[in-house]
Amino acid sequence: MQNRTTHTIYWLASLALALAAWSACAFDSYSDANSAATTSFQQRDWRTAKTDFEAALKLASTPDERAAAQLHIGHCLRMTHCYPEARAAYDKVAKE
Repeated sequence: MQNRTTHTIYWLASLALALAAWSACAFDSYSDANSAATTSFQQRDWRTAKTDFEAALKLASTPDERAAAQLHIGHCLRMTHCYPEARAAYDKVAKE
């Protein structure tokens, strides 16, 4: 039974990663990615929001857009209790 449970958990985790990667590639503009990320953030879906903010960061064309996306990535990390990573994300904003 444990092998079946472990296999199911790994399968679900890989499915979640595949879906996150697919959603990150699905955006055509910064505003689309930022809008989706903001909606996920408001719904407290921190992992999806982080993935979408990372997509927004890649699509950002201005320093303000990059800073906003990076700041929100830090917030998502903080909300999932990844404090050292959140600190690093906040430091990236402070350096720009």
